[in-house]
Amino acid sequence: MFLNGFLLIKVTVLIATFIVIDSFNFDEKYPLIARGESESYFGYSLAVQENSGEKWLFVGAPRDNHLNNAGALYKCGKSGQNLNCNRVNVITVGSTAEQWLGASVTSRSGTTMVCSPRFGERVRGKCYYSRGNLPFESYAPWNEDICQLGYSSALSSDGNRFYTGGPSCTKNAGRLVASTGPTTIRDDVESLMGDVSYYSYAISTGKIWGQTEGLVVSTGFHQNSNFAGKVELLDSYDKLTSATKRSSLEGRQPGEHFGASLAVFDIDNDGRDDIVVGAPHHTIYTNSEIKFDVGAVYVYFQTSKGLYEKENSLNITGQFSGGQFGFAVANLGDSNGDGYNDLAVGAPYEDGGSGVVYIYHGSHTKNLLKRLGQILKGSSYQPSIRSFGFSFISGASDFDGNGYGDLTVGAYESDMVVHIPARPVVRMTNKLTFSPNSITLEKKECTAKIGGSNVQVTCSKLKYCLNYDGKGVPGSINTNITIILDVQQPKAQRLLFLKTNQNIMTQIIGLSVKTELCQEEYVYVRPDIRDKLTSIEAQIVPAIVVTNAPLSPILDIYDGNGRVTKSLPIFKDCGSDDICIPDLQMTVTTIAAGTYIQGSGERWTVDVTIYNAEEDAFGAEFYLDFPPELSYINTDKDFTDSFVLCFAPDQKNGPFLRCEIGNPLRSKKTVRLRVIVEPKPGDDNSISFLAQTNSTISELESTMADNKKLLSLTFKAEAKLALGSWTRPEELTVNVTALQLNETKAMPEYTQFCEVRNEGPSDILGAKFRIVFPTYTPEGYAINELKAQPTIQTGAATCDTVPLAEKPNKKPIYIDCVVNRITGGQRVVIKLIAQLVSEAFLEQLNTDKFTLTSVITANITGLPFDQDVSKIPMASAEVVVVVKKIAKQQNLLKATPWWIPVVSAIVATAIIAGVAGLLHHYGFFKRNRPLEMTATLETMPESQPLQPMNQNSNRPTSEVDRTVYEDSS
Repeated sequence: MFLNGFLLIKVTVLIATFIVIDSFNFDEKYPLIARGESESYFGYSLAVQENSGEKWLFVGAPRDNHLNNAGALYKCGKSGQNLNCNRVNVITVGSTAEQWLGASVTSRSGTTMVCSPRFGERVRGKCYYSRGNLPFESYAPWNEDICQLGYSSALSSDGNRFYTGGPSCTKNAGRLVASTGPTTIRDDVESLMGDVSYYSYAISTGKIWGQTEGLVVSTGFHQNSNFAGKVELLDSYDKLTSATKRSSLEGRQPGEHFGASLAVFDIDNDGRDDIVVGAPHHTIYTNSEIKFDVGAVYVYFQTSKGLYEKENSLNITGQFSGGQFGFAVANLGDSNGDGYNDLAVGAPYEDGGSGVVYIYHGSHTKNLLKRLGQILKGSSYQPSIRSFGFSFISGASDFDGNGYGDLTVGAYESDMVVHIPARPVVRMTNKLTFSPNSITLEKKECTAKIGGSNVQVTCSKLKYCLNYDGKGVPGSINTNITIILDVQQPKAQRLLFLKTNQNIMTQIIGLSVKTELCQEEYVYVRPDIRDKLTSIEAQIVPAIVVTNAPLSPILDIYDGNGRVTKSLPIFKDCGSDDICIPDLQMTVTTIAAGTYIQGSGERWTVDVTIYNAEEDAFGAEFYLDFPPELSYINTDKDFTDSFVLCFAPDQKNGPFLRCEIGNPLRSKKTVRLRVIVEPKPGDDNSISFLAQTNSTISELESTMADNKKLLSLTFKAEAKLALGSWTRPEELTVNVTALQLNETKAMPEYTQFCEVRNEGPSDILGAKFRIVFPTYTPEGYAINELKAQPTIQTGAATCDTVPLAEKPNKKPIYIDCVVNRITGGQRVVIKLIAQLVSEAFLEQLNTDKFTLTSVITANITGLPFDQDVSKIPMASAEVVVVVKKIAKQQNLLKATPWWIPVVSAIVATAIIAGVAGLLHHYGFFKRNRPLEMTATLETMPESQPLQPMNQNSNRPTSEVDRTVYEDSS
């Protein structure tokens, strides 16, 4: 096929996409697959022929016969679970190389036509036709170079009129040729589409003029419609007269290739054929991205006047770039047995180029978007498949004879045809009834086993009836029936089966076709339900027990799905209209002053009284907002009615208190509750919070004014500073005697502590205080000095640095400190280390006692809520330290503690004992005894001198010694 003098070839873009959807009745598990020779383009075109009760599938393979790529036509029939295909003997004469036999094939009413648009050296194009089982005959209705006649083809409904298109004729203007055989030819009016229009790019026939058959012919690119494409609606060549154009449909986006594919059939079953137009190069433009070649399909519904209007059309757009949704469209006939023809749309380059087919089921609503029945992916049949959805069989084809139109899809890039049979569709008509058909909660006629106890409950009898029918369905099936109670509120489970205490029941039930089967179950209402206003719905959800057999039945997904919902109303004492309109009247009082002192810890009470002046208020509730400055404590049980149930504000329930005050709160009844709260002031000096009441059914607008009340609370700060001081040691004395002896340790050191305390109850956001530290006596003598910078002993404060080394010119030292925040009860303590100075004690000898007076002053500089502090008086305090003089040293000695002599004696004894032990160890106390005496008294004289003079070697040698010695003798 030529484009601008060259062959026209259907070129596409491959972009990966992915989509998943549940299957319906095309049996993807059991397809019939036919495969052609590699690279033969087997599946490029498809048609089905019905003749004498037999059905045959014709498959075009325009590049078959690799010797010269002349192409071929195959005739396929079912053989087990496959399609058995044989080449059809089409006798061709002349230059057949690259003729592309099988590029188009069509069949209707026993007549089949196959074309080779590249036939001949000058690419004139040629077709062949066959009636019944007769051999194919040559058919060359037009003789023009570079015409590609047969690129598109169609047959009239009776198979007697042939329509062939040559989009490259007349320098790509295009030409449509019609005839009843090889001798009778009528051509269209000379093309007025412009120089490059590709008229007759696609052709289809149908009853587009009421019950009169006509032609639908597209142009590939029409310059007068911004090259969007155009579709012409023509009269048929009835009685071999020239066709007349009646109207046209134009594309809606430049370059979308409106008219690339056509299908004409009745979608909404109104007896008038509708027109489906494919535009595979439609593009989606958004602010965030551009999706090229997603494709689109336009469906034009014929009006009662035989018109096709844009306002009476439907646009279905693809979603995947490069998918080319709408490249092929086809009438499937009634594929799901509902009496409406169905639409197949091919997107051969979706899903990564493997291809996807979309099935839309027709209906009287004309809304195909809501009836996307199935999506079939080519990769489900062969992972490596390409271009699945490039071609379809146009018109109903029921190969297996079960009364349902089957789907046959070509994938020429994989040389494959996939035939997918349609399964019989079961249509169930089920019923649900309650007896009684409404319930009164106060009427309890059944006994349920709840928590091990027998409880009287409100109950009803549920009856469900099952029935099924359908075209070609088996005589009996097994169904899996699920009944769900309170289907709209499954978590609440207000209605339960009496046997199981569950809200879901599932069972397998066997059914016979067109035979109703009914069963009954008792159900009861839970005693603790909250929603007593909304009707309770029960639903039956059927399913067919799955079998693995081919063409097993499947349950309908539309009106015949058997899903039935039945409501069980709850009786309400709401008058004849059964609509309760309450009138809740709320009063709110607070037992507290309107002003709250920050830090006081005072609790606040909110007393609420709600009176229902009209009909019952179902689901009556009270709400109290809790801003961050308000904390919920509890509800006062002594004041609050016992049936009131409150839920504290938290992350789950939200920042408000919710109280259930009656379900229903009966007419003319009053409810009371008391809420205890504790304010937690923040930055603002006041808060507002809402108290309100409502019920499930709204009141009249005229009575709702008293359903809300805005409460307010003002915050105030009250605080007082207290000052104090103490010293360590508590008393100071100076030894004047030691001072006069110039002893360095005569002047004592001491520590002074100064305290600033917030007596509350509120916080103080800022405070300043000053300590006046004395250094000289009134007479001008130095007596006191700081030894170190002030330090913070307790709390948080900052103090200025004081000049320790400099003489203060006989003035006191001023210590200034600042505190940023002091909470109620918190204190700040400043530590001062000081030492007495000797000058005053030496110069004022006649003064026995000195007093050192420190002055502390403090004032508040900031309070919460930007409260004025100018009128708060300054706090002050004096601290007096008394210093005494003593003149005698001993008077300074204090009595020796009793333990000192005791310990001293023990230590001395231990030392003496240790020394004695050492002397004994070294023999200090050992005696040297004299030699043993051998003489006896008998042998010795009675007397003798102690020592003879001549033997005394130790006689005195000095005059003194001698004198002493002589005196002794």
